[in-house]
Amino acid sequence: MLKVLLIDDEYFIREGLKTIIDWKSFGYEVCGDSENGKDGLEKVFLLSPDLIIVDVKMPVMGGLEMVEELRKRGCHCRVIILTAYPDFKFAQKSIELGIDSYLLKPVDPQELIQKLENVQKEIHNNREISQCVNKSIYLSKEKIIEDLVIGNIPDVLSGRYNSLYGLNFPWKSYTIGLIDTDRDLFEEIQLKSVIKPEIEKAILESGYGYIFQIKNFIGILLKNMDPELLPKILKWLQERIFRIAGVSLTISLGETVEDIQDIQKSYLVACRLMDKKFIYGHKKILMQDRNENAAAECSGCPSLDMEKILNRLYHALDVNNQFLINDLLEEIKNWFMMNESEEEIIKIHYIDLFLTITDRLMTRNDSPQRLMPDKKEFMSEVYKKTSLADLHGYVKYKLISFSEELCAGRPSNTMKRILDYIDRNYAEDIKLEMLAYLFNYNATYLGKLFKSYTGQYFNTYLDYVRIEKAKLFLQEGLKVYQVVKKVGYGDIDYFYKKFKKYTGVSPSFYKCKEQ
Repeated sequence: MLKVLLIDDEYFIREGLKTIIDWKSFGYEVCGDSENGKDGLEKVFLLSPDLIIVDVKMPVMGGLEMVEELRKRGCHCRVIILTAYPDFKFAQKSIELGIDSYLLKPVDPQELIQKLENVQKEIHNNREISQCVNKSIYLSKEKIIEDLVIGNIPDVLSGRYNSLYGLNFPWKSYTIGLIDTDRDLFEEIQLKSVIKPEIEKAILESGYGYIFQIKNFIGILLKNMDPELLPKILKWLQERIFRIAGVSLTISLGETVEDIQDIQKSYLVACRLMDKKFIYGHKKILMQDRNENAAAECSGCPSLDMEKILNRLYHALDVNNQFLINDLLEEIKNWFMMNESEEEIIKIHYIDLFLTITDRLMTRNDSPQRLMPDKKEFMSEVYKKTSLADLHGYVKYKLISFSEELCAGRPSNTMKRILDYIDRNYAEDIKLEMLAYLFNYNATYLGKLFKSYTGQYFNTYLDYVRIEKAKLFLQEGLKVYQVVKKVGYGDIDYFYKKFKKYTGVSPSFYKCKEQ
């Protein structure tokens, strides 16, 4: 609705104008009235009408005098003059004051409607033009800042740029921030159209700098920032956007530079940090010094022998040693962080790790099919994770849950658990030191416990289990060289020696006798 202020010294004319037409049906509302130009002036600045309908001749201050004063004070609202003079002697003055038109008294309703429609059209057209101009200036301002950021430096320090776009360069310092969301591309495009105005509002209201769009990021050009306050300001911005839109932001921050020509350096640092968003994104605010520290923490990690780690992790899961599971997975995660591996590579490794180990555990333990993880669901969830921390936590949870289900029906007594482990893994390269590692014992002490519980030394017991399994495989018709591999002996001659020691005959003779 457009607001109309009626000014005429005759009460009945003012009241008649209010009722002569249905103002609302034509997009107007009468916001007030006044009996003279002086009082009318005050009400104009109080009510901010879009249109004034004012009489030419009034006591205290006439209509033209009032409009002239309005123009001097910078008010350019629309004006329709009421007059009783058909020849309208004041036409020249009216043109000078930018008066839209005039109405002869008594007012003809149809003529009033026509005037109102013309004024309304003019107002709407001017508003559209103003919006287009403002939008053009806004986009040009964004383009100038984008050019600065990527190194295409226009003459931004000239008075022409500063006055037109209000950049107010030079500043004491410049810092580039990049903002991203934890959503897929389609959602991200939609979200950024919603949150960008909110971010811009927050930054402009606080006088922190300017917003611009670059690549798939919302950029911030921050001015004169205190390095100590920067993290707090960015945290405040994250909390504000989350409160308004429920969106979690990741912000990477480039180095602060003092020369406008060095803005690109700040931007490139912010880009490099955002490229590592998956690794460090759980922190949500990515700053150069923080990530250098994170990398330094990992710098002492040895190079990763993935095959060795996977083997240890397999055995840790087989006995549900959750402390060891956690330590081994942390070693893998730290290695990825130290090497700043790409997101896709990390996810492929985690998927391969999970599927390889769970398949191996299912096969070696002859586990029921119900324990088999849903591979499609697992892979889908992995690819949804937006940070290494989230991915790592999810995989660890799935592995520990699988391990707990796998071990649910096994003995609780430690020595019985060890014997159960040997009975299931006799084909592995089992050593007393490995058992001590898995079950959190000193190797020497575990050896004594084992001898006390079984009456045999560990190696003797392991040989006994392997030979008993070998006898069963021979009875099933397997060839000797096949049995050697299945029971964990790497050398066929050594197997012959052990088999004869425990049975008194060679494997071949035993096989012939049993068949």
